[in-house]
Amino acid sequence: MSRPNLYGGLISGALIDRLRVRTPPNVALGGDTILTNRSAPVQVLDPGGTHRDVELPAEEAHLVFIIVNSASSTENLVIKNDSGTSILTLTGLSGGG
Repeated sequence: MSRPNLYGGLISGALIDRLRVRTPPNVALGGDTILTNRSAPVQVLDPGGTHRDVELPAEEAHLVFIIVNSASSTENLVIKNDSGTSILTLTGLSGGG
C-alpha cells in the first residue's frame, strides 16, 4: 500500500509502518544530543530547562526523523547537521503548555 506525500510522490506502506509508533518515549535531555543511524525515527525531546542542540547523522544515510520539542516553556531545540550547522530551531511552548 502506498500513500501520497507532500511532494506528490508515494510513501510505501513499509515506511509508514516503520514510522508508526504507539507512544514515543519522552526523553528529558541533560545536554546536547547526537542522533545516529540507529536512533528511533520519532524523537520526543524535552530540552530539560535550557536550549539544546540536536545533531543529525550524515545526510548520505537518507534517514527521516520526526522531532518534537515537548518543553512546557520556551526552551529551544536547535537542529544541526553533522557538520554542526544550524538547520532550524524548534521552539518550546510559551505559557506552560
